[in-house]
Amino acid sequence: ENGNLLSFYNDSVEVSTEGPIEVIGPKRIPLRGGMAGVYVKTTGESGKAALHIEGAGFKSRTVAFTVKK
Repeated sequence: ENGNLLSFYNDSVEVSTEGPIEVIGPKRIPLRGGMAGVYVKTTGESGKAALHIEGAGFKSRTVAFTVKK
C-alpha cells in the first residue's frame, strides 16, 4: 500500500497470462510476509505478453513483456 511492503498480508493472489507466455505451476499463489514469486515461460512464439495479478484488497497489476524469438 502506498509503495510499502505489506509484511503481514498473508492472503493469496490469482495470476493469469495474455499472449505467448504461460505460468509454470499454480495460478493461485499464497503470499508469505506480503511476498510471492511466480515463474513464466514462453510458448515459442514472439509478441506482446502480460502477466495479470489480482487479489482481494488491492488494485490489479499487470507486468508487460515483449517476447522475441
